[in-house]
Amino acid sequence: MTSDYYNYQDIAKEANSIIGNNNCQIIELGIGTGLLAQEYINIDPTCEFTGVYFTYSL
Repeated sequence: MTSDYYNYQDIAKEANSIIGNNNCQIIELGIGTGLLAQEYINIDPTCEFTGVYFTYSL
């Protein structure tokens, strides 16, 4: 899966403009493909990014 539906780079840039580059720690719930996390780390490699993906079974 690639970024056909969402522009992850622009979303990551917008999030970074709000969060900034000051020893940030981000947790993303429902990380899915991880493409947003990947783009955010490209912008700020010093950020500690944790992604959580929930699964369930019936």
